[in-house]
Amino acid sequence: MSYGMIGMRIVTMYFVCNFCSYGLTVIFEF
Repeated sequence: MSYGMIGMRIVTMYFVCNFCSYGLTVIFEF
């Protein structure tokens, strides 16, 4: 495993978590 793969995975998970939390906030507002 290279550090590039780990970094990309962390960044992807970070964006996915932000997208999920944003989507849940929008859903619960309606």
